[in-house]
Amino acid sequence: MSKKKKKKSSKSHLHLLQRIEKLLEQFSNQSFNYKQIAKKLETTDKKAVNTALEELIYQEKVKKVGRGKHQIQPTNKRYYIGTIDATASGNAYFICDELEEDVYIPHRNLSKALHQDIVKVYVYKRKRNKRQEGDVIEIIKQAKNSFVGVLQMSKNFGFVLPDDPKMYADIFITIIRKCTLFW
Repeated sequence: MSKKKKKKSSKSHLHLLQRIEKLLEQFSNQSFNYKQIAKKLETTDKKAVNTALEELIYQEKVKKVGRGKHQIQPTNKRYYIGTIDATASGNAYFICDELEEDVYIPHRNLSKALHQDIVKVYVYKRKRNKRQEGDVIEIIKQAKNSFVGVLQMSKNFGFVLPDDPKMYADIFITIIRKCTLFW
């Protein structure tokens, strides 16, 4: 007696396409092969993932960036230029005239942008709720290039602890030892 193969519904295939596209949007700066995508989506059907990726490439939503590596196709409607409004906790909000609401940017996605810097941000939907979240792609113009704070010295290095509460990072300073020159 032969086993009958179960035919996958088009509904589950469409759901897989959406899940892959959402995953690649969340990690827009990274590229993945089909095995990595299957692992992140917690599915064992790697053949279905590979087929879905080929379909997304055909729809021009995904691009191949290397041998077997896939990345979301960038679209201009998700990139915005605006100003960073940092908080004391290290997170920030992105302010842009084109968007109705401010976009939350977690500390890990700031890419060393500081308060009032003009930046280019990739905007996507947040995982848990409907608010948008962003990822700083490029710092276009820095707002500050000098900082005021307290210098804490150690034997071989120092730290400047900024007075500005919106400056979330300490500044590391290396000490170059003085050498005596003989003429």
